[in-house]
Amino acid sequence: MPTDGKIRVLFTRVKEQSDFTHYKWSFVGDRNWSDPKCNGAAFQVEKSSKLNVPGTRGGCFTWEIDVQSRRTASGNVWSSKGEIRGSNGKTAQLGVTDGKCDVVRSSDDMVSVGSNIALGKLGQVPLSVTFSQ
Repeated sequence: MPTDGKIRVLFTRVKEQSDFTHYKWSFVGDRNWSDPKCNGAAFQVEKSSKLNVPGTRGGCFTWEIDVQSRRTASGNVWSSKGEIRGSNGKTAQLGVTDGKCDVVRSSDDMVSVGSNIALGKLGQVPLSVTFSQ
């Protein structure tokens, strides 16, 4: 488990081919979150609560972002789709019609809750996630 105020980030390179990439980032937090959203390629996970608080329901402390990029048949354009999902079953999705996922965070790390966690780029658009405090 991460220490107070931290989130553990784990990276998995699922598949890399000339016309397809598939990456996953897993997150283990020091608290629960219950509300994922996506705006463009920026994920946000909100409504946090401390672990094991009686009467608090619907949140989870483990989340995963899954991003797949595929080159079109013409070979000139990449399209990407992605999703964040929590162990509570809640999800938010993204779709970028012109952009391959290029990874910038490819090693395991510990980051602060509330920080903007840069994961990569979808074409020229930054791919990131923020877990609220």
